[in-house]
Amino acid sequence: MVNKQSDWEDVYDRRVSNMVRECMVILEGLVPDDKQRAPLRQLMRRTIYNATDGLKSDLVNMGLQRKQEDFKFPT
Repeated sequence: MVNKQSDWEDVYDRRVSNMVRECMVILEGLVPDDKQRAPLRQLMRRTIYNATDGLKSDLVNMGLQRKQEDFKFPT
């Protein structure tokens, strides 16, 4: 079971990545020309991540806690 306060970001990030991959698969099937596909991929990816980053910020503003990452430097 997912702890809403600590693991929601990991679940959210995985779901967003899955959504982007699925959109890219659809794009591959709809746009056969490589020269058109590459800029469309970049535009779609940027648009999706901008929208979902805004949503993540809204969720944090509504009370969900961001994950605290502790990086331990090698000694």
